[in-house]
Amino acid sequence: MSRKNETPLPIGEHNEWVERMEAYFRKLRRTDYAVRLSDFSGLTFYGDGTEKSKYANAIDGRLRRLHEFLRELGAETK
Repeated sequence: MSRKNETPLPIGEHNEWVERMEAYFRKLRRTDYAVRLSDFSGLTFYGDGTEKSKYANAIDGRLRRLHEFLRELGAETK
């Protein structure tokens, strides 16, 4: 998130991170997580429609999903 003020935005690096995360989830045989990482259904975002805002929302959405996954994994281990 600290890079959202860079010009140009590091979109390529962001996309590479998403690809690495999806590959990691597939390696764990959690394809459901790989799919859900980029599915922002049910999440509310605010912004002004600029590229910077869209970039920040994409990161925020994925961080929220990662927190969901952690909660779910914690519930599975109980």
